[in-house]
Amino acid sequence: MGNDVSKGIMTQPEKVRHIISKGCEYFGITPEELATVIQNKSGRPPDSQYTPKKFIAYILLNNTALTNTRIMKEVGWANHSLVNHHCNRLKDELSDGVFGYEKTKMIYNELITYLNL
Repeated sequence: MGNDVSKGIMTQPEKVRHIISKGCEYFGITPEELATVIQNKSGRPPDSQYTPKKFIAYILLNNTALTNTRIMKEVGWANHSLVNHHCNRLKDELSDGVFGYEKTKMIYNELITYLNL
C-alpha cells in the first residue's frame, strides 16, 4: 500500500529542482543566472532577473518546505527578508481585489500550468 500512495509524489528536493529548472526554462534563464546575486544601483536585480526571482520565490514559498533563508540562496537575493517582501507584494498583486495586474496574473497562471502544480 505504501508504494501505491507515493506514486506521482515528488520528494521535497525533487520538487525544488523541478520548480527551479522548469521555472527558469519558462523565463528563458538558467538556474545559475537565477541564483546569481546581481544588483543595479538601486539594489534591485535587473528586470530580466527580477521577474523570474519574484515568481519562483513565491512558488517555492507556497509549494515547498523551504525556509526563507534557503529560498534566498536559491533565487539569489542578498537577504532573507526580501523573500517575504517580494512574496507579499506578489500575493497582493494576484489577489482578486487588486486591479491593473492582469499581466502578473497571466504570468502566474501560465507558470503554474507549465510547472504542472
